[in-house]
Amino acid sequence: MIAIGAIVILAIWFLLANLNKVKIQFWVFTVTAPLWIALLATLVAGGALGWLLKGRRSR
Repeated sequence: MIAIGAIVILAIWFLLANLNKVKIQFWVFTVTAPLWIALLATLVAGGALGWLLKGRRSR
């Protein structure tokens, strides 16, 4: 439980350290957004994917 708390604190610190805007290019279009939003979306997507794959292994 302590490790999860440390990872969450480090992730929040990392997000807050990256507040500048960046261009994110998808296949068809480009979006300008703060870097922390892109990092947060990647963190959430990775967590969701890990959770889904963990559920598949236990079956």
